[in-house]
Amino acid sequence: MLLASFFLQFSVNPYSSTELNTMEVRAILVADVTIYCGLFYLTDELSQTSSWLLFACIVALNVLFLAYWIAVSLRYVVNLAFNLLPGLGRLLHVDRNQVDEYMEELISKSTMKSGSFDVKNMQAAYKRLLHPRMC
Repeated sequence: MLLASFFLQFSVNPYSSTELNTMEVRAILVADVTIYCGLFYLTDELSQTSSWLLFACIVALNVLFLAYWIAVSLRYVVNLAFNLLPGLGRLLHVDRNQVDEYMEELISKSTMKSGSFDVKNMQAAYKRLLHPRMC
């Protein structure tokens, strides 16, 4: 069923946003891997090492997807806040363009494309956002 939903999602792209379609495809893939690794994990035929490797694979993929989901969701929340409260940028002394650039960099550095959640790059982007004159 999940494979069918993956192919439908991939071919139809029901969301108006490319980012949401991409997120849905990744969510379905992570769910597929989690279920299939979980099925093997529950069998008694695997060695202890193999069970731990499957468990680590399940946890790692879900943590990576969670980081990606948080970054994308945070971007939407920040954009919504700036749209609803136009004076927010002046209050925080932050230019909206800087926020958009920061969020783009955050998402590009934390997606599953790179294979890891790079904390150093996120910290550098965050510093440039809050203290643009110092960088």
